[in-house]
Amino acid sequence: MSGSGNVLGAGVLLGSDRVLTCAHVIRDPETGQRPGRVQVDFPLLQGLPRTERRTATVLDGHWVPPFGKAQGDLALLVLDEPAPVPSPVTLHRTLDYRGAPVLIDGFPEQRSGGQWLTGACMGPGGHGDERVQIDVADPHEPGRRLTGGFSGAGVLEEGTGRVLGIVVQADERAGYAYMIPAATVAKYFRDVGRAYVTGPPAVPARHTVSPDAARDARPHGLQRTVMRWLHEEPGCWDIEVLFLRDDDTRAREALHVVLNMADREQSPQLSIPPVPPGGPATGPTTGPAVGPAIDSAVGPGTGAPHLSQAGIEPRAGSISLVLDVTGASLVRAEPEHPAVGEALAALRHELAHSRQRGARPAVAVLGADLSATEPVAAVHALRELADRGARLLLVVRDSGDGGGSSEGDDGGGLRGRGFAYELAHRLLPDDRAERWLARIVDRASLLAATEERSREVYRRVERRVVDPPRPTAYGARARLWTVQLASEAGTEVLEKLSYAEQAVETYLLRAERAERELRGVLDAHLRLRGLLAAHQARLDGQGLAEHPDAVRAFGRAQQLLMGGPCPLTDAESAVEAFTRMVRGLTRDAAPRDAAPREAAPREADAADAADAGSSAPDKAGEP
Repeated sequence: MSGSGNVLGAGVLLGSDRVLTCAHVIRDPETGQRPGRVQVDFPLLQGLPRTERRTATVLDGHWVPPFGKAQGDLALLVLDEPAPVPSPVTLHRTLDYRGAPVLIDGFPEQRSGGQWLTGACMGPGGHGDERVQIDVADPHEPGRRLTGGFSGAGVLEEGTGRVLGIVVQADERAGYAYMIPAATVAKYFRDVGRAYVTGPPAVPARHTVSPDAARDARPHGLQRTVMRWLHEEPGCWDIEVLFLRDDDTRAREALHVVLNMADREQSPQLSIPPVPPGGPATGPTTGPAVGPAIDSAVGPGTGAPHLSQAGIEPRAGSISLVLDVTGASLVRAEPEHPAVGEALAALRHELAHSRQRGARPAVAVLGADLSATEPVAAVHALRELADRGARLLLVVRDSGDGGGSSEGDDGGGLRGRGFAYELAHRLLPDDRAERWLARIVDRASLLAATEERSREVYRRVERRVVDPPRPTAYGARARLWTVQLASEAGTEVLEKLSYAEQAVETYLLRAERAERELRGVLDAHLRLRGLLAAHQARLDGQGLAEHPDAVRAFGRAQQLLMGGPCPLTDAESAVEAFTRMVRGLTRDAAPRDAAPREAAPREADAADAADAGSSAPDKAGEP
């Protein structure tokens, strides 16, 4: 509550003296910054003779004001004395929010006792998918809309009573709102995540990556395949298989990076810079033990720049669960692997209760062939998960006959056959190899087309610029692989297809980078030509085109740009020298009481200037 007694919004009591709410709820209306003190009432506590009130302040390091596009907007308050009754409430991570029925209790104007609304979670929303959209039931009925006073309210899953998150934003006219889910809370406030968030984290601690590792990460072909699977793009399957060699450290690290980027709880570490020492007191100042922080004056950081440039940006929240079952059982809980048992139990519970609402959690199973479960039983357990609605990414070591062996087989006498064999014959469709090859052929064709475009740009650039980036030449090799794979058969072909796809995707990433760099050089060259022409036209308009100094400067710049290959930096320096001279000459020639007049460029110059914004070839095929 404000000092005048007006209801600002709601919050969730955690423990005895912490209140989670939205930053905009308690923000100072005059300064827009974090408040000094706010009043907190407890109207929902039963059995009290009167409504209790406490004074609260923002806990140090727990102020994340709204920033970017629907990001942040969280605050954690600490009460000046414990609440009348401690709260047993925890926030709960759920694997797939889609369709989850929810209850919301807010405090709109004139309803000091609160108001309950019902709705259903629809899916991710907001920039970076930090939030989850909630559609309110019967929003056009009187009194059935989310209005002011609901921000910060807990969102309860109907039937279980678990708190999934807090309301942050509502659209009264459209009848929907947005929730900050538990995983997003945990990523900003790590201590809250440890103490008050239940449910297995999407990515186990042993597979999390540091921000530095992500920022330095180079694109890998498998990341493209994983991202398309996460986004359920056309051509991907509900059960994908990814083979990784034991000694391929780079591929394994690339897999961990892309899975972390897809996790709501880990992705901010990859995209948000820490607040610099001595940063503004009004901004968030979280320390390392609390979690990542955002300086609202700086905004989001560069994250994983190499991956971003390559288009590898999986949606945060698109991975539901990463299971590393290496050495663990897929069919029973084991005290030696409690985290795996907890995660599997949570997954099976979610699948049993959410299938009817259309939930399809995306689950990556690492070490699928290295579990303690015998291959036939392991594949059977995975089939059960898939049949109940889980989408699976199975990460397999190789197609040998290793497999698990500590738990008994199913009586079929197949103990000697490896996991990959059982996978191919019991889990994947019979035409998987054929369809997989067709998918690789499509990507190889895209690679060939990309390289052809790069060669065309290179032909234009090499006549004008010294040592331009060279196009890649992987297309022929990729086509040869597809021909060779077409004649392969047996279980081993799946492994070869996986490695071939990773290689083709990696080649495609390199080809695309070469094309981007070539087009960047071409665009820079065209921009310089346009700049040179525009300033020459400016001289013409003032009758200064024959000025000796201008003629010399123009001639040098034109010779560098059009006379043959030259270092682009030399041409840029020459053009800059000419433009400085033009500015000086036109300024000296202009009347004291009039601004310099810029003449319209000649027809040819205008065309060149237009070309400066595009790398499309002109009629002569020249840059």
